[in-house]
Parts: sequence; structure tokens; C-alpha cells
Amino acid sequence: MVSSFHSKVNLSLLNTFVIVAEKKKISVASRVLKLSQPAVTAQIHKLEEQIGTSLFARSIRGVALTKEGELFYGSVKKILDLIEKSIQEVSKSEDPEEHLSILASRTLGSHVLPSFVMAFAKRHPKITCQLSIVNTETAIQRVREAKDTFAMVEGFSRAVGVSTKRFFSDALLPVASPEIALKIKDSKGLKSHPVLWREKGSGTRDVIEKALLKYGYSKKDLVPLFEFESSEAIISGLREGVGIGFLSRWSLEDDLNLGRLKIIALPNFTMKRDFSWILPPQGLSGISAIFFDFAEKLKVERGYSY
Repeated sequence: MVSSFHSKVNLSLLNTFVIVAEKKKISVASRVLKLSQPAVTAQIHKLEEQIGTSLFARSIRGVALTKEGELFYGSVKKILDLIEKSIQEVSKSEDPEEHLSILASRTLGSHVLPSFVMAFAKRHPKITCQLSIVNTETAIQRVREAKDTFAMVEGFSRAVGVSTKRFFSDALLPVASPEIALKIKDSKGLKSHPVLWREKGSGTRDVIEKALLKYGYSKKDLVPLFEFESSEAIISGLREGVGIGFLSRWSLEDDLNLGRLKIIALPNFTMKRDFSWILPPQGLSGISAIFFDFAEKLKVERGYSY
């Protein structure tokens, strides 16, 4: 029977107990704790004396928890995890005075992230922030080379040397001037007009190429006649009645509402891409980690979690 919990039992002894229980050897636990083996053994003996029972059975193979030790381990592990979580929550709630640097591809940087950043700034008024717009290829390279902390890009699910995490999905809509859009009824009609492309290295371009190949285009059909470095430039070209484009509703809202562009009605045609976080393999810390958690919660509140 375990006696009542002694007032002198401290977190250091409990932490040592958990490490020894998980490593099953005093020698291994001592290396993790950066203590000598006699010091670790002494701490375990002290804890056993204070609670009035043996926690480990010793053998030449190492140590194993007794029945009482297993019960004690389950409770202590929960306590230590709760303390760690509480410390993290308290540190996150402090008002940081840090600089937040974000890389984003065009649609995200122009239409999605600014409102997230401003909402975050209201919560943390002492931060400063820089939002830089680059294409997907450049964003991944800069995070990989540790020149920037993290990025958010379009249409990318994996990359060497970085971690990726889906943010939410976005539909790319086939659009053109009203005159052209009304004439196109199928893939054949679509192919009779040139595509206005984003530049090489754009995540959006990669998504469009893959989708059109599935829709009956050949690689020869995908050879670009017109390339632009932004969605805004493509929209300007479409307004002139030249070609078709595949763009996010985020960047099309004004032109669709004003009737300057029209969605092309195509049977069985869908084109989606993910917005994704590009993260360092070791994860985020500091203000970047706080913003990441904030953005993940805010997207759900705003209904973007599809």
C-alpha cells in the first residue's frame, strides 16, 4: 500500500523516476539526465523512502517497475505532462516583442494571409511583421537553406529537406472574357484558346499542368505562349479577350462580380490545389510557432478547413 504523498517529494525526483522507468537502465537514464549513476540511484532510493514503497525491481539486465511502480508511473507521467503543457500555454499567452517573417506565394500573400496577419497583430500588438511574396520554388529553397523560418505556398504536398503540412484546399476556376467563356462547351473548345500561364516554378502552374493532362491535353498543348509572374497580370490579359486562365476565386472576386470575366462551364471539370505550410524539419519555435497555432485555429473559425 502506497502511503500518503510526502510534502518533500519534488519534481526533480519525479522526473528522474519517469526517465528510469522509460529507459529501464540506470546507466542510460544517467546519460539522459546528465547525472552520475550513483546520483540517479540515490534519487530513486530517496523517492522510494518518501512514498514508502519499492518502485523498481533490480536485476543484472536493469530495472523494471513493480506493481506499485506501474501505478505510480501512470499518475506521475500525467502530472508532468500537465505541468509541461501549462508552462507552454503560459509562455504562449505572454505578449511577445518579436519579428514575424513570412514567405508566401502570390495568391496567399496577396489575398489570404494579410487578414490572418492583421488578426494576429491585434492579439499581439508588440510584434512586427514582414510578409514577402515569392514563387513556390523560391519559398521552399529559402526555408530549406534556413534563410527564412517558414512559408505558405500553393499546390505543394512534399519537398526534400523541409516538412509540409496542408492548410486548406482551394479551387482553380477556368475563366475568360465573357465572349470567349460563352463559346467554350468542352475540352475541344478549351484547347482552341491559348492558356495564360504563371511563370516556371509557380506551384499553381504545376497543378494546372497535371490537371489539364488528365483532361485530355497533350504535353505539346501545354507549351506556353504567354507567361506572367502574377495572377493580376493574367487577369489583365484575360480582360483583353485573349486566352483562358485558371485562377483562384480569391483573386477573381471583383472581376466576376463586375462581369469583366466569366467562369467557363465545363462538364466533369474540377481543379483543386492545397495551400500548404513549408516548415523546417525540426519544427517551429518562438513567435513563428505561436502564429502557426493561431492560423490553424483561425482557419477553422472562418470555415476554411475544407
